[in-house]
This record gives sequence, C-alpha cells and structure tokens, in this order.
Amino acid sequence: MSDRLLDEVFAAIDAGRLDRAKALLTPALRRDPSSGPLNAAMGVTLATQGNLEQAVYYATRAVEHMPDLPEAWLNLGQMLGGQGKFAEGIGAIERGLALDPSHVEGIRRYATVLAGAHRYADALAACARGLALAPDDHNLLLEQGRLEMLVGHASRAVQILESAAARHPRSVSLARALVFATLYDPAISRKKTFELSRRCGELVASSYAPLPARTTPLGTPLRVGFISPDLRNHAVARFIEPLLEHLPPDRMRAHAFATSIHADAVTRRIRDHCAEFRVISGSTWQQTAQRIRDSRIDVLIDLAGYTADSGIDALALRPAPIQATYLGYPGTTGMPGVGYRLVDSHTDPAGEPSRADAFATETLVRLDPCFLCYRPDADAPPVVTRDASSPIAFGCFGSGPKISDPLLRAWARLLECCPGSRLVLKNFSLQQPELRAALMDRAARAGIDPSRVDLLPPTTSSREHLDAYARVDIALDTFPYAGTTTTCEALHMGVPVVSLIGVSHHERVGLSLLSGAGCAEWCANDVDSYIKIAAGLAADRARLAALRSELRGQLAASVVSDARAFAGRFCDAIEAIAEGYRKQP
Repeated sequence: MSDRLLDEVFAAIDAGRLDRAKALLTPALRRDPSSGPLNAAMGVTLATQGNLEQAVYYATRAVEHMPDLPEAWLNLGQMLGGQGKFAEGIGAIERGLALDPSHVEGIRRYATVLAGAHRYADALAACARGLALAPDDHNLLLEQGRLEMLVGHASRAVQILESAAARHPRSVSLARALVFATLYDPAISRKKTFELSRRCGELVASSYAPLPARTTPLGTPLRVGFISPDLRNHAVARFIEPLLEHLPPDRMRAHAFATSIHADAVTRRIRDHCAEFRVISGSTWQQTAQRIRDSRIDVLIDLAGYTADSGIDALALRPAPIQATYLGYPGTTGMPGVGYRLVDSHTDPAGEPSRADAFATETLVRLDPCFLCYRPDADAPPVVTRDASSPIAFGCFGSGPKISDPLLRAWARLLECCPGSRLVLKNFSLQQPELRAALMDRAARAGIDPSRVDLLPPTTSSREHLDAYARVDIALDTFPYAGTTTTCEALHMGVPVVSLIGVSHHERVGLSLLSGAGCAEWCANDVDSYIKIAAGLAADRARLAALRSELRGQLAASVVSDARAFAGRFCDAIEAIAEGYRKQP
C-alpha cells in the first residue's frame, strides 16, 4: 500500500467521487485485506455513501489491525452512532479518546453521539472539555449552541452562536443554526430574526455558482421535487405522506430526494407514491443539483429549511426553474433562489397589522383554509376515558427547546387558578436526571410548585408516546414556538389544546390547526386569555368527557385531515405559480 493511493482515495472522497474511491480501494484490499489504513479508508468511503452497515464492518477491521490508532476508534464510534447503536458508538469513541484525550475533533464526535443518545448534559460537558482545549473551534461551538437550544436554554444558545458566527462570518452552518435558535428565544425580535435569515440566505447563495438557466419549458404534468432529510418516521412525514398519496398523477408527478440515509416503513410508503425516489446523502451539493436538473424537475420544494441535514443548499444552485419552501421550517429562508413559501392566512395574514409578506423574502402562497394535512399514526391506541375523580392534568409534550421561561410563568399562574391540578411534561431532554433537575429548578423559579409536576421520560415507540395522553386532560401549546405534530396528536387522542396566538408564522401554527379542526375558541390573543381558556376547560368536567369521545372523529372529519381536498388545493397553488412562470417573457 502506498501513501499516494490513499491520497488519491481521499481526494476522490472530498470531490464526492465515491465510486472512484471504492474502485481504487477494492483491488488494493483484495491484495492486502489486513491493511488497517485501507480498511479505514473503505469504511469512510462507505459511510459517506450512506452504507453504514458495510462501513462498520470495515471500520471494525481497521481497529482490529490498528488498535492503538485513536482515529480508527473515533471513526468506528461515529459510524455506530449513525446506525443508532449509541452505547456501542460511545464506547468506541471513549476508547479512542483514552488513547488521545486532547483529540478535539474526537471530543466533538463524542458530544454528537452522546446527543444522539439524548444524553444532552454529558454532551454539553464534552463540548466544555473540547472548548477548554480549542476555544475557537468552529464545530464545537456549533455543537454547544445546538445542545443549549435542545435543553431549553434558547437565549444562551443564541449568545453562543451569535458570538461564534461573528468570529466565523463565512460559516453557513453557524449562520443556519443561529437563525433557527432565534425562533425559540422570546427575547429576539421578529425584525432581528428576519435580518439574520436574509443574511444567512445570502451567505448560502454566495457559496455556490448556480447551474446555467434551464432552457426547456415546464412539463405537463408538472414534475415536482421534494427535498428533505425527513422522509421517514418523522413529524414531517405525518404531513407530507397524505399529500404525496393523493396528488393527481395527471396534474403532478412527485419526485423525492432524501438527504438522509435513514429509511424505514414510512420511507417505503413514500417511495411508492413517487415517480422517482433518490437518496442523495454523500453527494456534493453540486452533484445533487445536477441530479435534480437531470430529473427535469419543474418545481423544487425544500421541506426542511434550516433544520438539521436540510438539503436547502441544493436550491442555491437553482437546479429547477421554480423553487419553494414548505412545511418543515416555520420561517423565511432569506435565500434569493427560493421564490415561494407555502403558508396560509392564519399563519401569515396579509396586510396590516401582521405584515407577514414584509418579513419573507419569498412570495407567500396561502393554502387556505389550512396549509397542513395530518395523518395520524396507524398504530395509535384507542382514546382512554379519564377518571373524573383524578386531579385535572394539564400536559405539554413539546420538545425541550420550546419550554420558554415566559411559558413556565404562564403555567404557574394557571396552576394557581386551578387548585389541586397537575402539570405533565414529556420530551427527550427529560431522560437525564441532571436535565430533569434543571427544568424543575426553572419551573420553581417561575413559581411552579415542583410537587405538582410529573416529568415523563421519552418512550421507545409511537404507540407508547400516544398512550401517555391518557394522563392528560388539557394540552397546553408552547410559545413563542408553537407545536404542530403535538397539537394534532393531542386532538387525535381526545385532548383539547390551548394555544397562544403570536405575530410570526412559528407562533401561529396552533391557530391554523385548531381553526381547521373547528376548535378556534381555544386560541388566545394574550397570556391572560390563554390562562382563562385553559382554566375554563378544567372547570367543566362534563365538557372534557364529551370532548374526549368526540375530538378524534372531529379531527378526522375536518379540513386538517382531508388529504384529497388538500392535494387539490396544493396542485391549484403550484399550477398557478407555474402558469405565472410560463407567462414571463
């Protein structure tokens, strides 16, 4: 084996020429199957390609032949973490760090895999350890900011990411993470989030040279591409699958581009609804954009915005003549190449006083009456009748970042209004004792008696998660960042939801869903009304019992669940955009 061969292999990997890297390594490994460096390189190649099962095989062989090389253990641990084998991955990385405790990139990988296991407190400790060695490390600062957001410290996350972005002004990943974090921070103004979004979008766009403009006309039917990391058992799939299933093939053909290697039964169903389904993980964005262009996509729709593993970079290369963003990210992208954002008149009202159009770089296309269509889990348990003698239980199953301090203070006032009532909280950040204690401390400082709070750890299946609604009488939506999937889940499980209406899209999704489900009376214009509505529901046991038995059917019969009608409105909106494009000179 020569260093020249490995140099050529890693140059091919960096260029996204993974087949070339495999072609170089395969005969070399045939000649020298016990070579640690060759096995390690093949593992990296396969992992980049998204073939983690085979990658782990070669990475395991690498550590067998190079047990004293830290990088070999770190690679293996990262790959195992990517497979969801977090305990094994953490163990492998710890072996590597034992060999080199000051390996900064190894510590960053350690934090990432710990976070994947929802061990957020340990992951934050790992970041602190790494930053003590390299205070300006871009990747560690990014990981630390994301973790602070995940545990509910939105303001701290914004401070970390804003400072890091100032030191690394060309970092797209920091700019994206910063914009996303501002949505959770109640102290950040709408104007600042918009300015940061526009700056981020311009930075993404300036990072790539667009493809030459397409010269061929739009097709009939339209070829519509959806690019997302979440075409699997994920919240986004609850809303995109019913649309894909009901798109009329004589009007629109769906093409899916998955930026994640993770696949499951949901992925297989989505694949069946598409004329084309391509996994693009491991490709460069230039290669991805060219593949989208080769598929002759007329309309390309991003479903992830600035969330993790998003494919929005591909849109910066403008592979499709019409580009839009929808569903998975509740704000403007700020990107010059993204022309449209699909919303509705509840989330983004036109005109004064909302001025929603002024805070979007895209043209807003309103899919009224609701921009979403929900499909409940087929394995959802039956609705369970609550014992009328039990204390009233308010519940929130929203993610950790959404539990803001103003929200906790509102809940404290609500509990005070309803003597004997309880608060049930459930999310992934409650897995570790340190984070449960931290949340209870925040709740106590907000005025909540800790003895009235029940913290539920994460569950291992969707059915178990939905079963937990049997412990809740009234669901409390989060603010400023409202829930989406949790609102629909609660209604499906017979639990009414109280939501606070804000000014921006991410603060108004509850209004859209509850209005669509025929429950707009549970939407409040201010915190006092939020408390009054929730307390009023708590005082009427008979009404709660009736809602328990009626809400699932009411949701199923509403516009929120009418997939066929929604697909028709979606097609109408996209065809109107396409018609406008065709009329351009």
